[in-house]
Amino acid sequence: MTIVVDPAHGGPHKGVVGPAGTAESDLNLRVALRLRLLLEGFPLQLQLTRDTDAAVPKSVRHQHMATADWAIQLHHGGVSQREPIEIWISPRANKETAALAKVILGEMESGLGLDGRVTLPPDAHGRPTKQPKFPLFKRAPQAILVSTGHLHTPKGEQAISDQWIQHETGALFRSLVGWLGL
Repeated sequence: MTIVVDPAHGGPHKGVVGPAGTAESDLNLRVALRLRLLLEGFPLQLQLTRDTDAAVPKSVRHQHMATADWAIQLHHGGVSQREPIEIWISPRANKETAALAKVILGEMESGLGLDGRVTLPPDAHGRPTKQPKFPLFKRAPQAILVSTGHLHTPKGEQAISDQWIQHETGALFRSLVGWLGL
């Protein structure tokens, strides 16, 4: 089982930068590194697309994603800025990926004490859901994009504390270990 975790952005590409200067790329990397540490010793292959604050060429990032059984991309900018936790899955995702996304959402809601949503394509009536066209989904059909927090606002930036990062990482860890039966 190969899981690729992509801490989005990196290097000069900071993603969203909060009013007090917190860079989304730094938060994404902190969660990815902590998750890798927690999953050490488990029988799975976890790859990070980056493990330093460096830009990763899209071709390298896409190559990692294309070989993954599951790909998880981390964001902290707030995709729609409506929900504090948003999870998006690839339009080509199978039922297992959709179910894992729901497990991740449940763990995140519990760990962070917030409500969120999973955007699943298509909806219950077979209609495609409207979602941004994430480049991740072109390369990794079993991809999950996880966005927590709203770094755009002072209140949102203050909420993303060390404790937030620990709860978020713990939720991802519990989701993966539980889902995979490890």
